[in-house]
Amino acid sequence: MGGRHAQVTPALAMENGIAAIVTGTQGARIFELIGEDWELQPIVGTFNGADIEISGRRVLTNSGGCQWSASVWEKNVAGAWQLDGEIESSEPVQFEAGENLARKVAVRGNHAFTTGVEYRGAQVWLRTGAFAWTLHDRLDTIDSYDNVVGDVEHNGRLILQQSFVREGSANVIHVFQPDSTGGYRHAGTVARADGRNLGKSFDTS
Repeated sequence: MGGRHAQVTPALAMENGIAAIVTGTQGARIFELIGEDWELQPIVGTFNGADIEISGRRVLTNSGGCQWSASVWEKNVAGAWQLDGEIESSEPVQFEAGENLARKVAVRGNHAFTTGVEYRGAQVWLRTGAFAWTLHDRLDTIDSYDNVVGDVEHNGRLILQQSFVREGSANVIHVFQPDSTGGYRHAGTVARADGRNLGKSFDTS
C-alpha cells in the first residue's frame, strides 16, 4: 500500500490496571499494574493498531489497510495476551482527496463499535461466542449519509459519535442510548450554540 498505510501511528489506552501502547520504535506492548509497578506482559501474535480501547479485561484495536478490520485481545489461562476474535467489515474504506477516514473503535462488554465507512454511522458488533463477533446495529442519524463520521466513544451508558456536518462545516457529537430491542437510538446532538466547531477529538468517562 502507499506510504500512509505503512506508517505506524502511536496509540495509548489505560483502564482497569491495563495499559496498551503502540509506538513506531518499539511496537505494541501491554502493561499491567501489579502492586505499585507497571509490568510488561507477554503477547501471542502481532498486536498493532492506531486506536486502542479497553473494557474490563478486553482490549480492542483497529488496523489500517484498504480493508478495515479490528482485533479483540484477551488474556489466556497461561497469562499471555492473545487474539480472541477479529471484526472485519464487508465495506471497504473510502478515501476522498484531502480526507482521512478516522477508523476509530470503542468497546464495552460484549459490544464493539467501529467506524468503517465515512458516510455511515459506526457499526455495532455483538460477541456471540468464542472468536465470533456479529454485526448487530449501526449508529445512523438522519444526516449520516451526508456527513463524515469520526471518533466514537462509550462511557458505559451512552455512546457518543463525532460527525462533521458539511452543511454547517462544523464537528458535532451525536449521542445514542440503548433501546429495548438491544440496539441503539439517537437521543440527541451536542453542538455549539454559535455553530462553530467543537474540535476533532473528544473523550468520555
